[in-house]
Amino acid sequence: MSLLDLTLPFQQLQKTLYPLTTSLPIILLNLPAISTALYDLYDNVKDGQDNLHSGLDSALQLHHALFETCQGEALPHLAETTRHLTRVGTLRALDPKLVERSFSTLSLILRTMSPFLLKPSREAQDALKNTWIEVRPYLKPKTNKKYVRKCIADAWAGIIRKARSEGLARLVDVLLEDEAEGLEAVWTNSLKGTSHNLHSRALPVISLLLERLVATESSAQLVTLNLVFTALVHHCSSSTIVPVVETVLARLGPSATEASSSKSTVTVSIPVLSVLSTILLVRKGKRYPESQLKPTMTKLQSLLPRLEEIKGSSEEADIEWRRSYVLCVMGSLQAGKLTQWLSPGVALIEGVWNRLVSSHF
Repeated sequence: MSLLDLTLPFQQLQKTLYPLTTSLPIILLNLPAISTALYDLYDNVKDGQDNLHSGLDSALQLHHALFETCQGEALPHLAETTRHLTRVGTLRALDPKLVERSFSTLSLILRTMSPFLLKPSREAQDALKNTWIEVRPYLKPKTNKKYVRKCIADAWAGIIRKARSEGLARLVDVLLEDEAEGLEAVWTNSLKGTSHNLHSRALPVISLLLERLVATESSAQLVTLNLVFTALVHHCSSSTIVPVVETVLARLGPSATEASSSKSTVTVSIPVLSVLSTILLVRKGKRYPESQLKPTMTKLQSLLPRLEEIKGSSEEADIEWRRSYVLCVMGSLQAGKLTQWLSPGVALIEGVWNRLVSSHF
């Protein structure tokens, strides 16, 4: 228990905090001073040492309890707390127990504060952005160790899983605002469930990510999503990934309004086709659900007549559309068996061949 910690740094902290924490009103009144005292202890945790006698373990437990007690009143202090906890957790030679405690405390605090972070108020949105700014540098794969990226992604996944409807939309917009490197780790961890399953909140998140991808036409977001879907294919079984495939296929065909414009057809088709080709080609299609092969081929076959519609678009978009389309056709044939090859595989191949002969491809 933290009260039994006899290390000198923690005893000094306890002496400082005692008159500031006699009751809940006193705690709320002195929240800035309490936070500063905890930050000072974190600042004294040195790099290159195990810091077993720094009082850090007990201070981290107190810090989590502080957020549990103050709830939304502690929101203005979340970003700075996140900065201190991530710094401490990444210190060189820190005892493994303290590393785990630092990141688990961060995860617990973020989960505690998620209902307040996702509110539509300006204060909540500012806190969300500032907190994300603090964790974002620790996701970069080239400058951070693998366990650091995983711990940060796990901590932030708790917020994503708590988000609903408009709150989820605001959260996604914040995360996609600058297209941070390493963002795929956050999405992947939030979508994965246990025992090769998807998390219960996976499909709403995937749907929103695909919607943003189509709307922005961002190449960085496309790369991120392809990495996410690659990880999901490796994680899920062919049966548990069915809802993901269905969601992608539903996004593949543009609506009647979009189909009326050749330019809209191109911008809608390219990113979704690229995502579909990734799902089809990873593990040579062995994880692609057999029940979705015929619907996939049928959907691809229905796209063939639209090649003429986009003939007048830019050459670059024209080539990319066809490349993504051919990859999907190859992937579906590779994943299929004789039953799918005969129908509708033969008709699909004939349709592509006819377009080649008529120079529409």
